[in-house]
Amino acid sequence: TKQLRLNMLYDAYKNKGAIQNKQREQGKANNKLSHAFAYSITSEICGFMSKEPSIQSPLQDELAEVLKYNDANAQNNQLLLDMSIFGVAVEQYWIDKAGKPRFQRISPMDVIVLNDLSVEENMWAVIKHWETGEYLNEEKIEYVEIYYHDEVVRYSYAGEHYVGEQAFEINYIQEPPFTVIKNNQEMMADFERSLSLIDAYDVAQSNTLDAMQDITNALMVISGASLSDEQVQQVKNLRVLNDENTLNVDLVYNDVPVNMEYLNRLRQDIFSLAMCIDLTD
Repeated sequence: TKQLRLNMLYDAYKNKGAIQNKQREQGKANNKLSHAFAYSITSEICGFMSKEPSIQSPLQDELAEVLKYNDANAQNNQLLLDMSIFGVAVEQYWIDKAGKPRFQRISPMDVIVLNDLSVEENMWAVIKHWETGEYLNEEKIEYVEIYYHDEVVRYSYAGEHYVGEQAFEINYIQEPPFTVIKNNQEMMADFERSLSLIDAYDVAQSNTLDAMQDITNALMVISGASLSDEQVQQVKNLRVLNDENTLNVDLVYNDVPVNMEYLNRLRQDIFSLAMCIDLTD
């Protein structure tokens, strides 16, 4: 369930909303207009929040060196982006071979954080999935690591085949080496409350264009001729109407109404629920 939600949020950010699953009968227009509201909301919020880190400490020179060594500005920007998209960001830290402290953003889609049953909900273990592009018998090798307070266990597999297991100590940290940063108490994405409205906006725009293309602005009316069921089906696909009263052929023009008031209200509600400003106004 967690993974499905994260995938859904990331698809929304990439402008691949629920409208992509829209279906209509064969022969009908089936437009799938997707609007990048999620991307706009995330970009606006991250733009307001990102800034150069300010260090006020007697050890500011040492801290500045650590931040520079880890490219902290780029890391922080990515963490802000994850918080906005997924409602949570995850950072892993360790000591490298040179004995220097390191930290790196990890995609929330690649980790599962397990907390204990205490009131504080302390981090008990972290499950991390990753891959390196290695192959075994034409199957990509993937890794699953479980980080505990005193050790990490690594499992590797290729396709459905188990490859191996390895455990080693991490006593120098004595806790799962991850930091979880919540976007809010509910860990909701910045655009998550607006998703149903974004979907409604996509549907309204798509259906409007469908109607315009279905009707193609004009219908041919055939009067005074009786058509078989097969012929009726054929002329329906050609947007032709049948009437037996009098013999006549004519064109009937039809305008498709567009409810701009409805669309504008949806757009306003989308940004209102995300607590953002529509910069296109």
